[in-house]
Amino acid sequence: MMLLSAARRSLAAGLAAALLLLGTAAVAAECRDDLVASQDSLRTTRAGVDQAAEGPGKCPAHRSHYAAMIKFRDVLARCDTSKERAGRVAGLNASIDQFRKGMPAGCRP
Repeated sequence: MMLLSAARRSLAAGLAAALLLLGTAAVAAECRDDLVASQDSLRTTRAGVDQAAEGPGKCPAHRSHYAAMIKFRDVLARCDTSKERAGRVAGLNASIDQFRKGMPAGCRP
């Protein structure tokens, strides 16, 4: 569980970065829409992981959240033009890797 909480902290930092990006005029409308959609997907899939904890839907829930994390990372990498971009993407990559390693046996992509 420690890996998942570290992944959540790093993911939260990525979400915060995305919110900052949304507040800047430099973010194109397409990026704004993609960031909002990917954040919504992260929230929904995270809730799915929490709900499915040990039930029969745990693997699909974990895989969906993993895919949502990758999508969010890709959108942030494309849309973040700040000097912090590389660090933010690296942090998200670490979160994604930690989440994947913490997925239940047999559920990893």
